[in-house]
Amino acid sequence: MKTAFTIILNFFAFIILAQVTVTELSHPTAIPSDQFGSSASISDDFAAVGAYLKNDQIGTVSIFKRENDDWVFSEELSPSDNFEDGLFGRSCAMTNKTLIVGAPGQNWPNDKIGQAYIYTKK
Repeated sequence: MKTAFTIILNFFAFIILAQVTVTELSHPTAIPSDQFGSSASISDDFAAVGAYLKNDQIGTVSIFKRENDDWVFSEELSPSDNFEDGLFGRSCAMTNKTLIVGAPGQNWPNDKIGQAYIYTKK
């Protein structure tokens, strides 16, 4: 009978033995207080990385595109209404050509009820 401990050990043994490529993504102008990497999502050849404290806590999401074996910074998304303390990018999820970004502190109008933004790549 396998215990949870045995299953965990087998899982980590598989990870250690497997060949894994690790790539670090970074924003060209990120600073530690931006919280870059607080959320991340990947789909096909695109990755989205949130920095919810950037720009006076308005927040941003950086989009990276895979080109061959490299991930290249493509663009930075910000909310269209740019409310301070909106925390845009606190969460994000991507599938196919659609990205949803959470902004739990978004102020509309002054109630901080939160908001989500959906982006669709054409």
